[in-house]
Amino acid sequence: MRDTVDSQVEFYLRQARQFSQAGIYDDAIAALDKLLQRQPSSSVAWFERGKAFYGLKKYDHAVENFKESILLKANYEPAWNLQGMALSRLERYAEAIASYDKAIQLYPANYKAWYNRANALLKLGSGYEALYSYEETLKLRSNYTKAWYNRGIVLTQLKRFDEAIESYNQALSTRPHFSAAHYNLGNLFYRLGRYEEALKSYEQVLEIRPTLYEVWYNQANALDQLGLHERAIESYEKSISLKPNAVEAWYNCANTLDSLCQYERAIGAYQRATQLKPEFYEAWYNLGGAFQKLGRYEDAIEHYNQAIKAKPDFYAAWSSRGIALRKISRYEEAIASF
Repeated sequence: MRDTVDSQVEFYLRQARQFSQAGIYDDAIAALDKLLQRQPSSSVAWFERGKAFYGLKKYDHAVENFKESILLKANYEPAWNLQGMALSRLERYAEAIASYDKAIQLYPANYKAWYNRANALLKLGSGYEALYSYEETLKLRSNYTKAWYNRGIVLTQLKRFDEAIESYNQALSTRPHFSAAHYNLGNLFYRLGRYEEALKSYEQVLEIRPTLYEVWYNQANALDQLGLHERAIESYEKSISLKPNAVEAWYNCANTLDSLCQYERAIGAYQRATQLKPEFYEAWYNLGGAFQKLGRYEDAIEHYNQAIKAKPDFYAAWSSRGIALRKISRYEEAIASF
């Protein structure tokens, strides 16, 4: 049954909604406070007040107001759904799911409640239940891009990779410039060893968002896997320009330079990696290897020592150190190293 309201109450409610739509939430709350002074049993006012607090990201207050609305009108489905959303923001996912369940019970065709329920289940790691809720969402709204996208995430977690690819493609069919879907698709192709397809997906992302470090870095890895090493180096360097302290990009770039026998450049990149992460024993070891390939055995030994310091049981470093020591006729030390 609708709240009975007088003209002043209607004015405050209309004013509050206008303020909320304009993002002026404090003024919306002030108007609703005036309304509730006149009519404290207005479930709609409590609901609108909860929405305003939600807009202010004061989710605890939002939950309190939605609860007041529900106490006054237990079958008010929007309040149950938004209460679930506020609880989700507070990471109270089990309570959120209970709210979504009530919203769905009251209005089974509410695709947003099904979608929100799925998201909460995904956060709890309940993959199969989340998948069911995403599929219920899509039965009700087949072109709901975000549901297709999140369904792809769940299917990837469940290792149902072909279905995940199909789901991401469905998301992209409804929103071709959805960079996150292209990116996840690229990562999935990479994981499956389908590097050319991964590369195409990363290129799609970079057309839309050319300043994302992660995409340039992953593109470089895909190029490297395809043997396109010069292009890989360009992509690593671009990723480094966007995130100069990215240890993994410096290290992988160094490895690629090393594979192309560009040892001086590789040494510079390995050194930067070790500056950023002094305990990075693999980088110290490969740095030693690059010096050894240049015949700089003293430098090689120094860096193998750093690798061993970081990881005393790193047998490859001990062995390579022994070889370098033997090269400069330090035989007793070499024997001890082996």
